[in-house]
Amino acid sequence: MKITDPESRWLLGWNVQGDLADWTFYETSAGAIVAFPKAPPKSPPSNWQKIQRGRFSAAALAWQTLPHETRNAWERATLRLSLGLNGYNLWVYWHVKRDTPAIRTIERLSGEELLPP
Repeated sequence: MKITDPESRWLLGWNVQGDLADWTFYETSAGAIVAFPKAPPKSPPSNWQKIQRGRFSAAALAWQTLPHETRNAWERATLRLSLGLNGYNLWVYWHVKRDTPAIRTIERLSGEELLPP
């Protein structure tokens, strides 16, 4: 099912993506909302998928244990630089990739201390 009428979007919200009940939604690059019945996976997750999911779970848990002010600093840095993502997304990127030079650049440009010295 493809929803192209902009007036119908209020039924679903502004940023529609992901699963809702028995349906999966996403927005095409042309701005149309596509919905289709949610289907279970055809095969169990591979070992690589399990490893990746574990990394993302560890990043989420680590985010929860950060002090409130530290989480706010990550949010402010992304807002100040208009990165198009939020602080949590940037944290997950760093936690999974450990791209410290990129985070140091963001610290320098945003004026926020994100990682310990």
